[in-house]
Amino acid sequence: MRHNAEAEASLIGSVLLDAVVVLDICANESITVEHFHLPRNRTYWQAIQEMRAGFVDALTLTDHLKATGRFKEEDHKILDDYIDTAITATHCQYWIDKLIFCRLKRCEAQAASVIEKMSHGEDDPAEEIGKVVAQLADRISPRHASTGPEVGAKVVDELRKAQSGEPTSLPTPWLDFNNRTNAVPFGKSTCMAGTMGTRKSFALAQVGMHWAKLGIPFGYFCFEDGNIDTMRRMAAMTAGVSSFDAIRGKLNEVDEGLLVRAVNDTVQHWPIGWQGRRGMGISDIEAATLRGVLRYGWQGIILDGFKDIKREHLHNINLDDDLRSNGLCNIADRHGIACISVHHITKAAGRQQKTEDHRLSLEDLKGSGGILNDARMVWLWQCKREVDLAGQEKLSEFELECAKSNNGKTGAVDLKLTDKNIGVFVQDMGD
Repeated sequence: MRHNAEAEASLIGSVLLDAVVVLDICANESITVEHFHLPRNRTYWQAIQEMRAGFVDALTLTDHLKATGRFKEEDHKILDDYIDTAITATHCQYWIDKLIFCRLKRCEAQAASVIEKMSHGEDDPAEEIGKVVAQLADRISPRHASTGPEVGAKVVDELRKAQSGEPTSLPTPWLDFNNRTNAVPFGKSTCMAGTMGTRKSFALAQVGMHWAKLGIPFGYFCFEDGNIDTMRRMAAMTAGVSSFDAIRGKLNEVDEGLLVRAVNDTVQHWPIGWQGRRGMGISDIEAATLRGVLRYGWQGIILDGFKDIKREHLHNINLDDDLRSNGLCNIADRHGIACISVHHITKAAGRQQKTEDHRLSLEDLKGSGGILNDARMVWLWQCKREVDLAGQEKLSEFELECAKSNNGKTGAVDLKLTDKNIGVFVQDMGD
């Protein structure tokens, strides 16, 4: 398909909904009027580009069209329809990718036409054809071109940053773990894997709280528990009250007051971009991340959990896992941010997950699509399950182990709960 009317309309509608963010994204992707096929849309986009220095919405766009003699009576209805088509600016990256693809198809057709014309000439067209195709490809998608000098500049830049003491990763709350590993590296995907029901989400929330307390802006995709319960858990940890009772609404009056104060005075003011909506796919996460990086300066994203990212290839689950894990790697690399996602291991090497003496290993992640290969760091959340005299199961002997690292050393740290109801993990320094 050489043009996509829906994509053109939706991208223009996205600009009219949130011009500041969407136009920055379009500039980053080198979107020009040439990416639009329909004549009226080309007129709209040209006008939008002329207005970039000012405020852009449906009203100011029509005013500009009138002032420049390009306004038509149907423009009001068309632009309103475009806004309705877009619904939200969140998905603009999806529409941008569609336009880039259609532009590529049109350029392929143009190149084929050049080849056809030149094939009837006397000169050998190979060299000229190569020039045409190279020029077209560079105009369509310069983001995919990485020349030697471009890569070399990145290498030198990273070396200078390292020499100047700039951090290459975001830290965890556990100092020994940071010292033994590279914590959560920028530009890489980190996987935290463990069996279900072992409080991985509590540990992950602590990582987020630590970033927030350091003033580090980031996006929190809390798919499993949602925004409200995740913030409530953070507030309970901050106030020192029971996280379980807070989520169940069972706090006494005093603890409830402490929780409310923690929310109002502290947690809601942290630099966290709350992204708890279920049903988000990789393209949605990409769009939200790009918006967060450009508008709020996000330095990282946390995803809890990987299994809740929307599947797009239900006929092939392993293929879908490959695409989702690869997508997270691309997001981290493209934006130079830290990325950590939680993965559930339902069975450990063929044994039931409740086996008391079984330690998790990288083998337990095999068969989970490309997760093991794509993640540059793999953390294993180790713990034991024991049964007390009353027959109640309890968790003990927690350990965060970095089992794979492509950027430094591996290592582990022993952790313990200060209070099983609050859910805060601290380093276990022994007796």
